[in-house]
Amino acid sequence: MGTAGEALGKHKLVYRAADSTWKLSDANTITTMIVYGITVSAISSGVKGKILLMGYLRNVAWAWAVGGEAGLIYASGTPGELTQTAPALPTDEVQAVAVALTSTSLLFAPPGYFGGGGGGGTGATAFGTTAVANSGTIAHGLAAVPTRVHLIAQGTVPIEFSYTADNTNITVYHTSGGSPTVNWEAEV
Repeated sequence: MGTAGEALGKHKLVYRAADSTWKLSDANTITTMIVYGITVSAISSGVKGKILLMGYLRNVAWAWAVGGEAGLIYASGTPGELTQTAPALPTDEVQAVAVALTSTSLLFAPPGYFGGGGGGGTGATAFGTTAVANSGTIAHGLAAVPTRVHLIAQGTVPIEFSYTADNTNITVYHTSGGSPTVNWEAEV
């Protein structure tokens, strides 16, 4: 639950403002980033409502591309909106906030924040898509041990993962019996 600092529509990306209210994020404006939530339903200004901080959402009106980097969903330069096109202007803030699981569903799991500079610039986050066997490795390229790692299997069957990481690789453990394709993100 959170109090809206302005009128918020359903499934709108929000940040926590200095006055502890939730307001629309905008990738074109650094002061309205980092996205930490998405509205579950519309919320009137000054009213408490449900803000999802992490989890699954479905909307039959969505038409997301699924798989690999194409399946990533970003904060948009249009306030509160989701997009599968990473903001590319030099002054834009780039944050992957979700991954498409199907054309009509997503896993919302921020922050995937890449700082200013359209397409990243801080080097603090890496992501990709890799097929990985049990005990297989993913080279993350961060030159430091990640402090946070997200692993999400593509497809409809959930797979439970665990991992270890060092300054060059993430070693992935699972019991799927194959080499599932994994959307991954690592942060330093």
